[in-house]
Amino acid sequence: MNRLPLVSTILAVLLLAASIAYWALQLYQPPQRPIAAPPPPVVLEPAVDAAATLFGGQQAAVEVSNYALTGVVSAGRDSVAIVVAEGKPPVAIKLGREIVPGVVVQEVHPRYVMISEGGVAKRVDLPQEVKPAATLAAPVAGLAGAAANGNMSEPVQTSATPAPPPQPMQMPAPTRSTGQAPVEPPQPPQQ
Repeated sequence: MNRLPLVSTILAVLLLAASIAYWALQLYQPPQRPIAAPPPPVVLEPAVDAAATLFGGQQAAVEVSNYALTGVVSAGRDSVAIVVAEGKPPVAIKLGREIVPGVVVQEVHPRYVMISEGGVAKRVDLPQEVKPAATLAAPVAGLAGAAANGNMSEPVQTSATPAPPPQPMQMPAPTRSTGQAPVEPPQPPQQ
């Protein structure tokens, strides 16, 4: 029984220490920051292109190709495609001719061309900003000379900027005839 006062004293000191620690933390605690509500989730609008095939439309497929179609002359068997092949200048290719060895133009349509590359048919579309050429009954006059020779693989000269307008000729100023020979300006000494 001698120990009861000692145990109760230790227990009282522990309770006093815990109480002092609690109140010290409560008094010297920094003020609580205001709690901000989380930002609302961002709802993305569905893309219009996602519904392109919903009612029979065609989905635009992006294919990596070494060929770019820059122009089309759709004229039946005399159709011509203007193709940029592997970074070279544009070339006018007649239906059934080779663009490069192993690549043949199979079909020419107003908005695209079907080519055969190693026996595999591929579609090359006109870019969206290029308007399709009108369907013609005869070859284009600029291509008529090449069609007559049968050589449709000549490079087509295209230019993004128009040629500058011709400059007017400058006429020499009229001289007065005083009966004397015209005076020429002095020449710098040559060394």
